Amino acid sequence: KSRETSESSTKRRSSLILTCRKLRTRLETLRSANKEKETLAEQLHVLYNEKNELYDKLYAIKEEKLAIQSSLTETESNLKGAQREVKNMTREIEELKEKEQLYK
Repeated sequence: KSRETSESSTKRRSSLILTCRKLRTRLETLRSANKEKETLAEQLHVLYNEKNELYDKLYAIKEEKLAIQSSLTETESNLKGAQREVKNMTREIEELKEKEQLYK
């Protein structure tokens, strides 16, 4: 009976050792996965920061574009005004030349 108990104890001990090894392996796998998860979380954080920086730059570019468009609209308006002035002056010069011809 003592031999059976000894064999049973040995089997139980072997079984426990095997279970411990499996648990140790599983623990290492989980630790490794956790480290990878932390690394990925850090990379994700960096990517979010880069994305936000790019959105800020995009917003600044859009603001600059609007300012340029506004300036261009003002310049076009000034150009049209200057063209009208030239046209009016040209007409006045022509009228003055005609009057000058009449007085000659």
